[in-house]
Amino acid sequence: SETIPAKMSCPALNHPEPEKSKDQFSKIFILPKLMIDYGTVKPGFYFYSNEIIDRFNIFGGASINSIKDHDLMLILEYHQWKPTFHIEIFNISRNIFNIAEKISEIPASLDYTFALTEFTLGISSWINSINHLRFNTTYSKYRTTTDTKIPHAGIYQNGFSYDYYNGLNFNLNWRLRKIRPNVNMDTNPNNGILLNTVISRNYDKFIKGFNVNNSYGTLEVDFRNNYYWKIEHEGIWHHKYPVVSKLIGSFKWRAGWISKPDIDSFFNFFAGGMPGLQGYPFYSIEGRNLFSLHYTLRFPLFMEKDVQLLPFNLQNAFIATYFEVGNAWNQVEGYQNLKWDTFIDEPIGITKSVISNFKKDVGFQLRFSGFSFYAYPTAISLDFVYGIDKFKIIDRQNIEHNYGKEWRSYLTILFGL
Repeated sequence: SETIPAKMSCPALNHPEPEKSKDQFSKIFILPKLMIDYGTVKPGFYFYSNEIIDRFNIFGGASINSIKDHDLMLILEYHQWKPTFHIEIFNISRNIFNIAEKISEIPASLDYTFALTEFTLGISSWINSINHLRFNTTYSKYRTTTDTKIPHAGIYQNGFSYDYYNGLNFNLNWRLRKIRPNVNMDTNPNNGILLNTVISRNYDKFIKGFNVNNSYGTLEVDFRNNYYWKIEHEGIWHHKYPVVSKLIGSFKWRAGWISKPDIDSFFNFFAGGMPGLQGYPFYSIEGRNLFSLHYTLRFPLFMEKDVQLLPFNLQNAFIATYFEVGNAWNQVEGYQNLKWDTFIDEPIGITKSVISNFKKDVGFQLRFSGFSFYAYPTAISLDFVYGIDKFKIIDRQNIEHNYGKEWRSYLTILFGL
């Protein structure tokens, strides 16, 4: 016969008294890095540490090369409250040597050191599962030091330093991300939309020249105020084609507007390069207005394979072709000092004038994804892009530059997708 145990009494257990949770940080992890930056070798490292339940994060890095160019960064994030508080500090320096110039028609050689510092304080929060808001206050200070050598006159002047840019900017960033999950959603998203909008109020001061201080008889920087609103928006829509299910289309758009008509070109939008029209160099297309459209067709060559290429495990390969059109501009041709009233009266004529100056390019891409060293998600893409339209610009030194009607190539390697 079976014995059914009776109800048994349990002695009181000695539970420890509850204690308030304390911050506990993981050890500081240090990752060495090696950069090849404009022909120089720049060793350095990253470091990071997280609070054990992710209430506080620290991330930073440092690197330096043989000519004393350095990159320093520190990012702190505090997650204890509903909005995340963050502090970001960046400081970089660049040295340029032996720039040939003429001073009063006498040959001279100049060395420049640029020191750029930026401090950002902000908060961010997810509104729901797809909407994210971020507000930043950023202070920037750019400084340069000039060493002048005029051998014919026996002049060697070192250490003339001055600020050429000071800025205090406030910006609100809204980001929406709604992408259908799939195994290749990072390298080949096939359904969903991404939107990103930034509204900024900027208080920028940029160098106009030098004045003599009446009290001390020394040179001081004459700044020009550039106070303006800036709106930037970009989005991308990924979609499938019903007939060819593996064919993916991506429609991307970019738009931007700066309120100050006579703003210094230092603050312009730039519409070329990888973020924009890839058939043209980044700085070749600029202005205080920006608009561009990009359409990509992507098709898989193979997916979910296992091809070992030294440390890289290749799993997916895609081929794509794309067409891009757009421009950045200051004035609309034929409509000087354009105002909204004029646009309302002549919307068709003004739109035609804007579109007539759009630049176009066509490109092809190979994209590969997989893992490096069995652990690091890796994506590699190779682009070849042809600029269809030919145009020229004349820079501040009155030098003419010609762009377009040429092939440009881009190699991109990304980790951690």
